[in-house]
Amino acid sequence: MPYFDHNATSPLRDCARDEWLRVEGGLRANASALYPSARRAALELTRARSRAAALLGVEPERVIFTSGATEADNAVLRHFARKDAICAVSAAEHPAVFEAAKAFFGANMLVLPLEASGRVDLPRAHRVIADRRPAIVSVLSANSETGILQPVAQIADICREYGCAFHCDAVQSFGRVPLGDMPARCDFLSLGAHKLGGPGGVGILLAPAEGSGLHIQYGGAQEGKRRAGTENLACIVGAVAAMGEAVKELSSGLAARQAGYRDAFEARMLALGAKVLGCAAPRLPNTSMMLMPLAESHRWVLRLASLGFEIGVGSACASNAAEPSRMLTALGIGKSAAKRVIRVSSCARTGEDEWLALTDAVVETLRQMRTENETDEFGVILPG
Repeated sequence: MPYFDHNATSPLRDCARDEWLRVEGGLRANASALYPSARRAALELTRARSRAAALLGVEPERVIFTSGATEADNAVLRHFARKDAICAVSAAEHPAVFEAAKAFFGANMLVLPLEASGRVDLPRAHRVIADRRPAIVSVLSANSETGILQPVAQIADICREYGCAFHCDAVQSFGRVPLGDMPARCDFLSLGAHKLGGPGGVGILLAPAEGSGLHIQYGGAQEGKRRAGTENLACIVGAVAAMGEAVKELSSGLAARQAGYRDAFEARMLALGAKVLGCAAPRLPNTSMMLMPLAESHRWVLRLASLGFEIGVGSACASNAAEPSRMLTALGIGKSAAKRVIRVSSCARTGEDEWLALTDAVVETLRQMRTENETDEFGVILPG
């Protein structure tokens, strides 16, 4: 079944599965122990940390393995949530950041507004940061619903100018667009393996190598005494394998090729009366969010599934929400229209034939829905 919901989660890559099986089946040992198999496990962990650091362009000491990006996001915000401390987050944030900021900072949480394009309003963000001097600023690199890329490099520079720590949730962008030196410029950065075809339940938090005082959880001395608990070695090794393959796809141009397939798909959708959301801003090459001309999103998901296609309706972590997301609101989409929004997201290996087949399926589904609407209204199927 052609799968077009990679922004929610991406199927496990063969390389990640192979590495997981290799370690889980042949190296079941605690990396903190002293006997030979434990030393081999510790070496695997060191290699994985060094490989992840190299892929991100940072020192290995900055890499903390976590259970996922949600844990990493929460850990950073919790760390800065001291009495009278202020945080600032963008209105485009994933719930893992936005809801955590509300919980930890309450009235001391500031929301950086978005432009009509869906990107953070830089002049207003600059004023907020300069005037209020938040302890931590968190802005994601790419919105999971629309794929809109945020100006994180500029925001990191503003934070540095005013002595604010900067955190970036880069879950959606890693392996899909070049990050350049962004990981090195961020004080904190979060990644989740399952969005790029790695195992579920593992992620990475980049943190300062020393001096931050960060403690995610207490107990043993794992992860440089910053996150206690026996490391999930098999998933970590699988995650790093997936990261490496994603970076290769990016450098080969395979990921960027998705933009051409996506744009051709959107051109057909526009001709059908759909509206592409977020297209006024730079976007991930794999993502298309559309306001359909009729029918609620769940009908589209079920109809297309019956034809063999799996699509999304927005952020999987917020798809059951009763109100439009903050991003949709910024784009001028009201509550009624938001019910007709669907999201299509591919991976670097999605072929042009799959995009074309999805296009045909949407065209046919819309034809059927329009026929049904005519039947519902008049009791007969009208010609044409």
